[in-house]
Amino acid sequence: MAISKSLLTILVVGIVAVGGISAYLLIDNDDNGPAQVTGRLQVFGNANNDDHINSDDLKDFDKMLESWDSEKYPYADANLDGKLDSEDRTIIEKLVNKQPCRVYYINGLREVAQADYPIKKLAVAGTMVHPVINALGASDIAVAKTGKSSSLDPVLDEPTYDLPSIGSKAYTIDKEEVSKYDLDAVVTLYSTTYDNIEEDLKGMPIDCIRINPENSELSLNAYLLMGFLMDRTERADDIVAFYDKYNKIIADKVASIKDKKTSVTMYSYSMCATDYYLTLNSIAAGTVNLSDFSYEKDGKNTLSLKDDNGAWAAVDKYQADYLILYSGWGVRWDDSTTLAEEFDYYGKYFTKMNAYPDNYIIINKTMPDIARIAFVAGLIYDEIGIDFAYDMYEELIETFYPYITDYDVKEAICFITYEMVQNEG
Repeated sequence: MAISKSLLTILVVGIVAVGGISAYLLIDNDDNGPAQVTGRLQVFGNANNDDHINSDDLKDFDKMLESWDSEKYPYADANLDGKLDSEDRTIIEKLVNKQPCRVYYINGLREVAQADYPIKKLAVAGTMVHPVINALGASDIAVAKTGKSSSLDPVLDEPTYDLPSIGSKAYTIDKEEVSKYDLDAVVTLYSTTYDNIEEDLKGMPIDCIRINPENSELSLNAYLLMGFLMDRTERADDIVAFYDKYNKIIADKVASIKDKKTSVTMYSYSMCATDYYLTLNSIAAGTVNLSDFSYEKDGKNTLSLKDDNGAWAAVDKYQADYLILYSGWGVRWDDSTTLAEEFDYYGKYFTKMNAYPDNYIIINKTMPDIARIAFVAGLIYDEIGIDFAYDMYEELIETFYPYITDYDVKEAICFITYEMVQNEG
């Protein structure tokens, strides 16, 4: 089974039956890290690596039959048997014609998995899955959720907020409850917190689809994958176009700034690794990251200040221009009396860091990653400005969450600064 001779190998880590799924892990030959694969719609059958599966894939597939570059076009091998033939073409034809089919794809864990296409009935398992399903306009096929509504945002998650629960927590499922809904799939998150859901679905005829919508390097893959599997490709195209537009605008603005600010990225009371998805938000916003450990190298996503009283935070190498904390509080947080509480709750751990409190910024993690990036950039660089972030966020909400009405982004608390806390006092 050859996806690429030089970039990738496929390591069979155990052919694990998960509702009929065989799972494989993609490994990078150079350092045994997660594989990097070309193309954003990472579905096998997307022969030409673009964002769609359509008649162009059939035309390009026919050309590849004469000479196939498996490194450049790995997804042409629709059935993952290491060669191109009529069986692959049959699968692609079915996908182009939107006929039911079993497909291989790459999930948010960068594993190869399988799912039935198209999904007609699903459960939402994980707080950050709700905004994805709702942005794609697929709440009509969502029939259940995990966890309690109290853990969701009643504004952002309104279409899926009151779904019946099939698990007492966001990361658990009750098999008996699951069996009542004749589900095609349970859509959940990539992190290990949600491993139990995939484990519990083993032996059930239900696909576990794991996505990573929070990582700015993988979020568009998640939208394109779910848009395809749920037959919401036009909506996914709109989301991708929005992201591409503003990612370029932000990148161009950042590129023009000569005096880049340094930052350390925090989640709760911990510093984030250099490759952690929230750190990537800060970097995309144009900051120079000062954390020097990574999950791939050190096996750590975060480094706690709380556990050792934060003594290590006093060292010079972590003294950044800005301290950026990401915290989730929902799309609309109108209770301004909690400003100081939120600021102080985690801020007490950062007193040994120079950026606290004047350049200590709390960003609403519940916002989509493109909005988080825009607000960090707008707060740190006058050349970009906070009004840019507000305007972009307002457009995002109006375009992809039209059910949110009477919403003024400038009245919402999208971020907290020391100045805001002082003004509240």
